[in-house]
Formats: sequence, C-alpha cells, structure tokens
Amino acid sequence: SANKNIYVYTDFLEEADQKIAIRIQKFVTLFGGADFAVRKIARFGNADEIGYEEDFPLRILAIKPLGGKFATPLTHRDILGALMNLGLAREKIGDIFAGETSYVVIYETLSAFVCDNLNKIGRNFVNVAEVSCLPDELRPETAEKSVSADSNRLDAIVCRVFNLSRETAQTLIADQLVKINGEIIAKSMRPLQQGDVVSVRGHGKFRFVGESGQSRKGKTYFMVEVFC
Repeated sequence: SANKNIYVYTDFLEEADQKIAIRIQKFVTLFGGADFAVRKIARFGNADEIGYEEDFPLRILAIKPLGGKFATPLTHRDILGALMNLGLAREKIGDIFAGETSYVVIYETLSAFVCDNLNKIGRNFVNVAEVSCLPDELRPETAEKSVSADSNRLDAIVCRVFNLSRETAQTLIADQLVKINGEIIAKSMRPLQQGDVVSVRGHGKFRFVGESGQSRKGKTYFMVEVFC
C-alpha cells in the first residue's frame, strides 16, 4: 500500500487476477471467507510496518427459504441473479454455495443492505442473516486418481483424467474451454505444475498433484485429485 499506515483491499478477484496481484506486490494476503474459497479479496500491506492486523472487509450470509419442504431448490444462478438485481456489482460478491441453506460471501459494506432487501429469490421468500463462518461441509470433496501418460502436458493429462481421446482434449483446449487456475489456456503443450487446478467445461475439474511413479513400459504415473 502506498500509505504505510493502512491496508488496501481489492474487490473479489478470480484466480487469474489473484496471481497478478501476487506478482505485482510483495506484501499481499488473499482471503475469501474460508481456505477453500475460490473468489478472494487481496489485501496489500505489511503488518510489521502498519503495526496491526485487521479482518478482511467481508461478511458471510446464510440464505434460507421460508417455504420448508415446499420451497424450490435455489441454484447459484438464482442467488447471483437476485443479488445483481438489487444493484450489486459482481466484483462485490464472493463465492456462492447453493443448498438447503445457501451461503454467500459479500463485501461488508453491503451486508446490511442485502439482509434488509433480499426477501425473495425466484418463487421463494427467503430469510437472510449474517453468520460467523462457512460450514466446513461446504469444502469441496475430491477423489484421488492415478493416470498414466507420456508427459505432464495439459492435453495428455486432461484426456486421461476424463477418458477422452487426445484429439478431443486438444480441441477443447483450442476452443478455450480449459482453464488452469482460472485462466484460459489455449496451448495443449502447457506443462502442469503441482497444485494447478484444471477445469474443463462440460467435464469437470481436478487438481494436479504430480508424478507418482513409473510403469514397466516407461509410462509415467501422475496423481490428480478430481473434484466430485
């Protein structure tokens, strides 16, 4: 931060923008309401120079339909649409978790406004209230999977993880339907690195763990964690 006496905060950032923030600033911390959050706020500032710590300017809202068993299930799209219909900008909204009770992470300055004004989503009347944290059961479940490939190239791993032909994987990449850490990647030869999160539209998402061994025929085994 230019002023060494205060922290400076961004809006909620996608993964690709988070990487840019890390590159351009030495003292940056990212948080989005939980360690498993995807959309995060970047905080710029050195705690040693500023002299104190402070909480990130976000709040967590729980959204519960009032219709009981007659309520229509809420979707991510329903909730986001209702919030934006109130005039909220997308960058002021963090992760959205749809369920029997839904949760949304939001900028703290908008929390009271949303609690007072978000009364209906779709056909459902809803109750909205602040809660202290996101429930741990919202943490994404993953399943470990071992795949054999001739290299850690993006197309080689994608086709093995999702049981596709190499040509199909290359077409998906060329059509810009594949992201690594939230950033569209159009080069099939891009090598994967430990911790990379790969999402393939229409097929799913996985985290690349790394090399796990060799086969007798010279193939390399790679471990991935597939999001369920």
